[in-house]
Amino acid sequence: MPESREDRKQGCNNPAGSPSLPIPNYLFMFNHYLKTILRNLWKGRVFTVINMTGLSAGLTCCMLILLYNRMKQVMTGSIKNSNDIYRITATQPVQMGR
Repeated sequence: MPESREDRKQGCNNPAGSPSLPIPNYLFMFNHYLKTILRNLWKGRVFTVINMTGLSAGLTCCMLILLYNRMKQVMTGSIKNSNDIYRITATQPVQMGR
């Protein structure tokens, strides 16, 4: 026995016994937006590649800077009285060959 339009609207049980739930409108909208986005990205492939490359390079640099700063904080933060630590460097002149 096929479902009537009224049964589908109200979410009544179908003949198999499981409830038939109406598909929400936002899923149709999401599907439409996704198709539109993919279509526009496919039309401008060159600009898409340029934008994605720039975005990935920027995010990579940002993550590397954040990781470097975090490493420096961990190294100096775990030492007691880390403000009193000094670094001594020495330079030695190098003579070039005659």
